[in-house]
Amino acid sequence: MVDTPGLAEDDIECDKKYLDLIKASVDFTKIDVLIYVSRLDETRFRPDEKRTIYLLTEKLGALIWNKAWLIFTFAASVPNENRHEASVNRKEQIENFVKAITSQYGLNPPFQGFQVKLRVDNTSKGWTSKSIPIMSVLTKVS
Repeated sequence: MVDTPGLAEDDIECDKKYLDLIKASVDFTKIDVLIYVSRLDETRFRPDEKRTIYLLTEKLGALIWNKAWLIFTFAASVPNENRHEASVNRKEQIENFVKAITSQYGLNPPFQGFQVKLRVDNTSKGWTSKSIPIMSVLTKVS
């Protein structure tokens, strides 16, 4: 598992250096999954997030998106009655952007959407009856 430093938190040159280090040390023919994490409580699809998706594609290759999961953090920060709609809207924004970016690279097969979509938070109690700890998803241990 490779955990990138927080991309889009520093300047673009720092992000490029991080991604160059990852590209140099990871055999992308053996990658099982890319876990793309985005905040569910964001009200809009920010330019820095778009830049990060573009940089990930440019530096690591468009093919990574065909093995991608979308994980929404801060899910408990969105009121329960708005959570489904927020999830659908954010997923569509991100998927449409990834489709547009990867089509420029002639990705074959084309990006069809994220393989898995999850909502997580730092707590698993009290915000949904279906909540489970994220580590049980990642390690398949309940």
